[in-house]
Amino acid sequence: MALNAAQKAWETRRARAAAAAIASQPAKAARPKVERVSPLAGQVVQLNAAHRAHETRRALEAARQELEARRNGVTSPSPVEAELVHLYIDDSKIGCGYRPFVVVEIGPKAVRLFNAPTLQEISVDRFVFDKRATPYRTVKSRVINLITKAISCCDRLGIDYDARAAKAALAVLQ
Repeated sequence: MALNAAQKAWETRRARAAAAAIASQPAKAARPKVERVSPLAGQVVQLNAAHRAHETRRALEAARQELEARRNGVTSPSPVEAELVHLYIDDSKIGCGYRPFVVVEIGPKAVRLFNAPTLQEISVDRFVFDKRATPYRTVKSRVINLITKAISCCDRLGIDYDARAAKAALAVLQ
């Protein structure tokens, strides 16, 4: 049966509307393929179900061990032995970014750090500190001068700062 001009126009409009509806829907994301480099072959191998299950169990066991160690605290000495360190931090008092800190105290569960420019002290998890802190090489006298200048500036302007933490940081540096 042949369609007349009105029927053809109607079918065309209906087809365009259906195509627009399909185009406006978000496309289903393709399932990501889990790949790893084979240590023997040195090439990328797609994991099968057994490999994925093994990797999941290994990751869960590592996470359980880390949580248990965090609960009990760290008894070994910190691998970072520097008095001044760089650490990426996101804190409301100090800000976000890669900042220099004076290490005030290293405890079994937490590390107290002092930021000289803001004259604020924060506490960071020991595992984060051990994994991400890098020694910061500078002259101690420059940091001491920075702290004393910041203290005098804050006193002159009437800005609050952590005086106890500033004294502790100066004691560590001297």
